[in-house]
Amino acid sequence: MGLGECGIMISQVTDSKTGSVNDLITPGGTLTIKGSKLKIAGDNPMVGVTFEDGAGNAVSVEKCDLVVNKPSELIVQIPPLATGTYQLAVCSQYGISSLLSRSLTLL
Repeated sequence: MGLGECGIMISQVTDSKTGSVNDLITPGGTLTIKGSKLKIAGDNPMVGVTFEDGAGNAVSVEKCDLVVNKPSELIVQIPPLATGTYQLAVCSQYGISSLLSRSLTLL
């Protein structure tokens, strides 16, 4: 019957200021997210890029802070974040009506 529909895949996250890959991020700088089915699209309130700390507080990237919004690459302005560990989450309805999401832990 063939392969089923796959969700979002994050293959690499790079901090533009430090060059750190899949690790440290710099608030106020930009973050390049590479993978597949990343394009932010859809009208569900969950759609977008968010950073969630260990206490469950989430900071969303505003749509105007999406510098590049392509299926294989997102470049986002990192919002002001306190020092800590964050879960980066990307959620979209790109190409389908249901939600696709993926997350990655960053410092």
